[in-house]
Amino acid sequence: MRNLTQSEVIARLAELERAVILFHVRPDGDAVGSAFALRRALALRGADVWCVCAHRLPDRLAFLCDAEEEQESVLPDALPERFADAPVITVDTASPAQMGDAGVQFLPRIVLMIDHHGSGEPYADHYILPDASATGEVLMPILAALCGGDELDPLVAARLFAAITSDTGCFKYSNASPATHRAAAALIENGMSVPADEINRLLFDRKTAGTLAAEQIALRNLRTFADGRVVVSTLSHDERISAGLMTEDTDTMIDAIRVLDGAQIACMLKQQEPHPNKPGVWRASLRSTGIDVAAIAACFGGGGHIRAAGCSITAETAEEAVEKIVGFCPTPCNGSFF
Repeated sequence: MRNLTQSEVIARLAELERAVILFHVRPDGDAVGSAFALRRALALRGADVWCVCAHRLPDRLAFLCDAEEEQESVLPDALPERFADAPVITVDTASPAQMGDAGVQFLPRIVLMIDHHGSGEPYADHYILPDASATGEVLMPILAALCGGDELDPLVAARLFAAITSDTGCFKYSNASPATHRAAAALIENGMSVPADEINRLLFDRKTAGTLAAEQIALRNLRTFADGRVVVSTLSHDERISAGLMTEDTDTMIDAIRVLDGAQIACMLKQQEPHPNKPGVWRASLRSTGIDVAAIAACFGGGGHIRAAGCSITAETAEEAVEKIVGFCPTPCNGSFF
């Protein structure tokens, strides 16, 4: 595996005639925006490209791939036969574990990994910029070069903007650097198929009834620790089924609890579907105001960024899962997060 230069990445992409673009499970705006921006840029060069993910796209992100020429599904079983031996590029996917079940099928064919997660696990020739706010920011100069170095296609620009604004929380997170703001301004000046304000509205200012119901559960189950500096909530599998929630309805539960005044670490624990004779698994989403939650997640086999990370915790009950995440302390904190 090699750490590639930007020029090498551009050259490799320019040579492609056929490719599959793979992105991580539980897809977010950066993954979807980046994947379909790359797909569009390569298609404009005459390449035949298909995007794949082990999970279906959330309805709220459908606008990022709803053009007439786009594919109807990203699920692997919808992949056309002509891509059976096509090379695979991954975007915004820091480790094989993030590929889900698709990893078994596509990992041996991955020829290029493009990402911005510094704590990831490279699994192919890669181009990773940990200082970038989003994979969309990493891709922007690459796709500009593929598009001829002048103006970006408006649809490519809109998808890149969506990727960046998604991973920066509408530019309010600390990863939104001066370079990030300059990139966003350049995309707006370039011209986009969807205006910036509408992209932000679609990503941040609309919620389904299911999403609101999930957030109600998050607030009802909210618990605080360390004098309110740590906030944790849980969603059991039974609660999700009883409330009639789809998995995508639970995406914003962490945002509902992280805003509690005084909270420095927020954790949302969601139980995965139980299997007979197997321990329970809880998916933990971690957020912080500055404490390195990626280091905490890494101790459970996960990872991410300093202020946003995730991992999976084995626990039979919600109480046990909460006890593990709250009681765990990476050295050298000596028994406390603080």
